[in-house]
Amino acid sequence: MAAVVKNHHSLILLIEYLTNVKKVLKMEDETEKLDFYLQDKFKNKMNEYLEEYNQAVQVVKTSNELNIFQIRFFDTFFYVAAYTKEQAKKFFEAEFGEVHEIRIELPELEVESEEGLHTLRQLTMKKKSFPAILGSWELYKLEKPKL
Repeated sequence: MAAVVKNHHSLILLIEYLTNVKKVLKMEDETEKLDFYLQDKFKNKMNEYLEEYNQAVQVVKTSNELNIFQIRFFDTFFYVAAYTKEQAKKFFEAEFGEVHEIRIELPELEVESEEGLHTLRQLTMKKKSFPAILGSWELYKLEKPKL
C-alpha cells in the first residue's frame, strides 16, 4: 500500500492494525476497502485502538534490536538510533531537554544530507556507538530533513 512508500506513520499503523490484529484487510486489498475504516464515525474509537496498538508494538521491541525514533523538540524533529524508546528519550533529554513527542520510525525512510539521499538505516550504519543522533530538520520549513 502507498502509505508504506510515502511513510505516513498513522496510516501505516492503521494498516498494520487492520491486517495483523483485526485481520479484516490484506495488503493486496484495494485502498477503497481501507476507506471504510477512515470514516469520521470510527475516528475516536479507532484512535484509542491505534494508541494501544502503537504502545504494544513499541514494547515488543527487544533491547537487542536497534530502532530509530523520531523525537519532536519544539519546531524540530530529530532522528535518534537507540535500542529502546526509554533509552532514546533519556539520551536526548540529557543533551537537549524535555522530549515533546517520540515515536518509532521506519529505517527505510529516505532523508537528504550534504552527501545526497540516504535511508535512516544507512545513516545508522555510519555510527560507531548507540544511542546516537542521526540528524534533524525544522518542522516549519516543510523541506527534506537535513543531516
